Amino acid sequence: QLDVPLFAAAMRACGAAIVSTPTLARRWRQLEPKQPIQVLPNLAPPDLLAARRRPRFFRRRPRLVMATGTKAHKQVWIEELAPALAELFSRHSELQLDLLGQLQLPLVLQIYADRIRCYPFSDYGTYIQRLGEADIGLVALEPGTYTDAKSAIRWMEFSYLGLASVLSPTSTYTEFLEEGIHTRFARGREQWVEQVEQLLANPRECRAMAGRAQERAMDLFGFHRAEDFWSPLI
Repeated sequence: QLDVPLFAAAMRACGAAIVSTPTLARRWRQLEPKQPIQVLPNLAPPDLLAARRRPRFFRRRPRLVMATGTKAHKQVWIEELAPALAELFSRHSELQLDLLGQLQLPLVLQIYADRIRCYPFSDYGTYIQRLGEADIGLVALEPGTYTDAKSAIRWMEFSYLGLASVLSPTSTYTEFLEEGIHTRFARGREQWVEQVEQLLANPRECRAMAGRAQERAMDLFGFHRAEDFWSPLI
């Protein structure tokens, strides 16, 4: 309520605007239809480029990972994803989980704490290293305008590191990615269980999907995108 009017005032003072997602561009065009606006996605940083690796088959004990840099999205974590993970843990005794950032272990997962690693904030290089130790990445977001406008950064990181993924179907993700080709989408506890189960049951297809995702991420977020964007303006 406080920040948005300040951002809007700053943007109106500009001759043009650059935003990171099509959702942001559409929203701003609704508010300021005469102001020029362009989209430049958040691109892969050097540490992520250096850590890129080919997708691999699951290890003996498959590892899931969820990461967040904010205290938001707690509702979907507690009400949807955590109960789904508890069910998956009950079915698969070898399954493991890493939680990175501002995520606390809810009660439903406490009995599986010996199979869960919780890491606090770290420098980006360490974060990328920990993220790359997993096999499947999870992104759980509440539906809404705010999450629809978020960049695809987490999926980009998963894909560069060779991970398959299951994501909440926000506008940014569904505009860029095809279901079953680059990722799997889930909304609600049952879908989270079903989509992760399908990946665990089909390691060959999971690896193939991770490979397609990596190619898509490199196309969407490689440095050539910056050159294509800035060259005509410069």
